[in-house]
Amino acid sequence: MIEEEIIDKILYEGIEDEEREEVENAILSFSKDGLKRLIEEYNWDDGFRIPTLIKNNSNCDLKMALELFELADGYAYLDDKEGFEENNNRYFKEFYKYVIELYNEIISGKFGTYDVNKLTTAKMGRVQEFKYNKARQAGLISEVDRIFYESLED
Repeated sequence: MIEEEIIDKILYEGIEDEEREEVENAILSFSKDGLKRLIEEYNWDDGFRIPTLIKNNSNCDLKMALELFELADGYAYLDDKEGFEENNNRYFKEFYKYVIELYNEIISGKFGTYDVNKLTTAKMGRVQEFKYNKARQAGLISEVDRIFYESLED
C-alpha cells in the first residue's frame, strides 16, 4: 500500500488485525507530509497507538512533536505535574503514559533543539500573552516549559 492509501485506511476505514503490523511499520517510514496529514486528521478517540508511531518516526520534528503534545492535551500535565502523575488511574493510563513520555522526549531534545531567543508569543492573543507573562514572572512556568507555550519562529 502507498502512504496515502494507508492514511485513508487509518482515518476512514480502520485497520484489520491482519494488516496491523504492516500499517504500523509503514507509519514509521512516512514522509513529513504524511505525518502532518495524519496528525491533522487523526481521531484521538481511537487511542494513542498511531500518535506513538508518529512520534517514533524519524521524520517527526520538534514542531510536530509540540503539535502532538497540544492535541493530546499535554497542558493538563504542565498545569499540575505532581497531581497529574499521582492521578495516574487505570482509565487514563495510556493517556498519562503518552503525555509524560512525549514531554520527556521533547525536553531531552529527541526531536531537535531550539534557540530560546527564537521563541515568540506572537501567536498568542493579548489576554493569553498577558496571563502567560504574569505566570512566568511569578515563576509558575519554568524555562524548560517555555517551548510548550511559546511558538517557534519559522
